[in-house]
Amino acid sequence: MTAGSLDPPARRKPKLQRLRVIAALILREMAANYGRSWGGYVWAIAEPAASILLLALIFSLALAQPPLGTSFALFYATGVMPFTTFTGISNRVSNALSFSRQLLSYPMVTYADALIARFLVTLVTQILVIYVVLAGILLTIDTRAVLDFRMIVLSVALASAFGFAVGVLNAFLFLKYRTWAQVWGIISRPLLLISGVLYLYTALP
Repeated sequence: MTAGSLDPPARRKPKLQRLRVIAALILREMAANYGRSWGGYVWAIAEPAASILLLALIFSLALAQPPLGTSFALFYATGVMPFTTFTGISNRVSNALSFSRQLLSYPMVTYADALIARFLVTLVTQILVIYVVLAGILLTIDTRAVLDFRMIVLSVALASAFGFAVGVLNAFLFLKYRTWAQVWGIISRPLLLISGVLYLYTALP
């Protein structure tokens, strides 16, 4: 058995057809998630931006300077953005199969198609959010930051890959065990505190 034979024979299809199916699922994802509410992508950018500004405002009143650098907004943005990339991708991929349950009854649509489509939509959205938020901070605040684009790309890639892996695992577990969604919700609650978003990881006990 080869890697290409993992799908049932009825669901095997040429690469071009698979790309067309994934593209159709991507368009469906974008219309369902961002095309039905006022503002669409604006809310996807405004929510993390507002969270970062709120954190920067609160901690700037309590602390003289951030744990690293001179800008509270940039410090929390560089923590919140990778974290939301991981959580956004993992959460949305986890629910990809249930979201596309009706479409999975068609022979041309596979589980992998649904997972990949939702991953790509969420990844592109997160990259757009990171670019807009960080560019806004760098253009409006004198952070004196020196950008290391290699490390920026690496951090986003690692957060995305880890989020996709956790999402695929949870997508299976959600279907296999109905109570796992509630268990995962409890397990994942402390992630914001232990991930180093609010402080440097060296400050963890």
